[in-house]
Amino acid sequence: MSLKILIRGLPLDFDEDELLELCEEFGEVTATGFMANVRGARRAWVEFSEEWEAESALGELDGAAIEESELSVSAYDPDDDDGPVATDDDEEEDELLADDDDDDGDDDFDGDDDGDDDGDDWGDEDAAEEF
Repeated sequence: MSLKILIRGLPLDFDEDELLELCEEFGEVTATGFMANVRGARRAWVEFSEEWEAESALGELDGAAIEESELSVSAYDPDDDDGPVATDDDEEEDELLADDDDDDGDDDFDGDDDGDDDGDDWGDEDAAEEF
C-alpha cells in the first residue's frame, strides 16, 4: 500500500484544518491536497509518515459519515488525480488577465495603427454620405 490515501465524499465546505483534524488521529500527516470538486463533494489526498498509519486511516474512515456525506477512502492512485483546485491566487490572476485588454497604448480609434490622429476618422456625416 501507499503512504497516501484518497478521500472522496468530503463536504464542499471542508477545509485543510478539518482534514488535518480528521486524519491526525491515525498518525503523522506529512502532506495534504484537495482535488477538483466532483458531483457536489470534495476529494482530498493525505500522506502519512508511515504506511501502517495510512492503512489505519483507510480502514477507519472508509464508509464513515461527515455531516451528511459518506466517505469513500482508498489507496491514492496518482492516475486518478484530476489536478489541484484553483486557489484564490489563480482566480485573481485569471481576472487580471481578463481585464488586460489591448495593452499597446494605442487608444485612438481612427482605424489606422500609426498612432497619429491625422483626421481620417469617419464621423456620422461621412457614414451618411457613404450610404
